[in-house]
Amino acid sequence: MLAAAACSSTEEPTGVWDTPIVTAVADPNELTPALGNYQFKAGNLLGEIGLPQFRQISARGHSTCGVRIDGALACAGENAVAGEHPLVPASYLPGEFLEIASGGDYACGLLTDGTLRCGGFNGFRQSEPPSGVYTRVTASGGHACALTIEGTAVCWGHNEWAQSEPPAGTYTHIAAGGGFTCALTPTSTAVCWGHNEWGQSDAPDEMYTYVSAGGQHACALTAKSAAVCWGNNEYGQSDAPTGSYTHITAGDFHSCALTPANTAVCWGYNEDGQASPPAGVYSEIAAGYLHTCALTVDHELACWGVMEEPTDMPFDYEPAGFERLFR
Repeated sequence: MLAAAACSSTEEPTGVWDTPIVTAVADPNELTPALGNYQFKAGNLLGEIGLPQFRQISARGHSTCGVRIDGALACAGENAVAGEHPLVPASYLPGEFLEIASGGDYACGLLTDGTLRCGGFNGFRQSEPPSGVYTRVTASGGHACALTIEGTAVCWGHNEWAQSEPPAGTYTHIAAGGGFTCALTPTSTAVCWGHNEWGQSDAPDEMYTYVSAGGQHACALTAKSAAVCWGNNEYGQSDAPTGSYTHITAGDFHSCALTPANTAVCWGYNEDGQASPPAGVYSEIAAGYLHTCALTVDHELACWGVMEEPTDMPFDYEPAGFERLFR
């Protein structure tokens, strides 16, 4: 569920919000308790229970959002509301979207006219996107970024580690992580900035076609379709297996990729099964904190792992720049 900004009422919402965009600034220490959290088991194809088909998905933290075939949004987890099904219509972000980026407790979307619309927790003004026309949007924790039609990067929100200060230049792809950001230049090199305690902003010198920024690590696909990861590797999340891949995603402590046969491969932290993908044929994959979601070739959604706050955390960790709804 998207967390509401601080307001005079202490009553918790009981259903779908009708406020389209949250614009007030909330105290990061005063967060609305989350509703509508769901646990997914491996092999649970949500499309089989009558949910709409999707054309794009995004996972971050304990949440996943998707753009439906009709361009509307649906979300589950921290930025979803209580509902009958795991993914419910995100009426707080109305419009027809091309892309959605889940930031965990907020989300930003790219509308069909190229403008941005964000909603949810706004303690760092991450839900206040700049005006303009854009081609790509990405969100993570307390900050978000987008690419203009000219290819320049624009970021907003939390900036403690300068993660919202992109270097001058033009880019073809951008990915926001936990307190850091990475982007690809027109020459296919990776440039990262922001938090760098684990080397997550030190991208290896290589030619890349895609990059994904996670909690404390990043992963990318090389021009030869190999997977390369860097940054924190406490749970093996940066030990990408050898092979050829068509898509890659970096979560908080695990990573996943799709093979040329459209099967899913995951590695890293797996206490809740988030790195154990069910058999299937997928077209897109997105890793969150303790869960992973993927789109089947039929545009149905498959999720595995847990999309809720665990009662017994295996480690004391708060992603850089990320304020959880769960306390």
